[in-house]
Amino acid sequence: MVEKIKLDLVSPDKVLLSEEFEMVTLPGGEGDYGVMFGHQPMITTLRPGIIETERSGESPLRFYVDGGFAEITNVDCSVLADDAILLSDIEKIEIEQRIKNAEENFNDLNNDIDIALNHTRIEVLKRILTEI
Repeated sequence: MVEKIKLDLVSPDKVLLSEEFEMVTLPGGEGDYGVMFGHQPMITTLRPGIIETERSGESPLRFYVDGGFAEITNVDCSVLADDAILLSDIEKIEIEQRIKNAEENFNDLNNDIDIALNHTRIEVLKRILTEI
């Protein structure tokens, strides 16, 4: 039997998911992280990107997150997302609006980190748009 890691995915307004998986992939601030049972404990920032779950015999669940934090222990992974949505629930028009908002947001950004994150946000959203 494969040990599983528990994923708790929380957005500001609700708990989106609290289940066990064989692996969870996170868009970490310094690159993607594959998290499995027994992972080294850590806390990391999340950049805009996709959280993907893996469980034998099931299609992966994929969530768009717009940044946040993850706390990982050897048995669980808690994600506090600034904004998160299950990709199978998202409409094309919503993605297009998020891209438009991010593009308009450039005028309000005044530091390199926020500008880079906004570029990442737009790239991820455009990639999602091609997948739906």
